[in-house]
Amino acid sequence: MGPQSYQRFLKHSKDYIDCVAKEAEYRERGQVLDIQSFQDIRRENSAIRLCFGLFESTLGIDLPDAVFEDPTFSRMYWAAADMVCWANVSRQ
Repeated sequence: MGPQSYQRFLKHSKDYIDCVAKEAEYRERGQVLDIQSFQDIRRENSAIRLCFGLFESTLGIDLPDAVFEDPTFSRMYWAAADMVCWANVSRQ
């Protein structure tokens, strides 16, 4: 894993842990989030960004941060993440 992808992976790992802890607090309080807040937390607690980070390692590439900051790349990245996140939300 290259240095830039490694730094992103560490950041996404921290964000995931923080998010899961926050979600546990919400559950404990019985707090139900509005749809936008749920979407934001779902993007992190699904660990999809950790999985996406492993793509770079597996493929042996180290994408520069500028790629992730590109608006077109960002839209595609979040669209793919949302497809996975929302496909795994069950209806009860």
